[in-house]
Amino acid sequence: MSLRLLGAQAACVTSGGSTFENAPEVRLFNPSAAEVLVTVTNAAGASIGTFSLEAGAVEVISKYPDDKVLAASVVVLGTPVTTRR
Repeated sequence: MSLRLLGAQAACVTSGGSTFENAPEVRLFNPSAAEVLVTVTNAAGASIGTFSLEAGAVEVISKYPDDKVLAASVVVLGTPVTTRR
């Protein structure tokens, strides 16, 4: 998969969420030895959905620009990206 980087990698916040620079997609990496719950909310903070990011896993999620991403632990790292050219 080809990714275009839109910003710097940063730790996911554990409350409130981050838009990751209003990116359409976010690459998430869990370097820890345990799975971590990841939540996506809308701009108003209402939960859209959650998933467990397995230990050592990398996932790319799609979202609307004003949707926010947060994780149950700051060990999860997120990078704003796009897979579109």
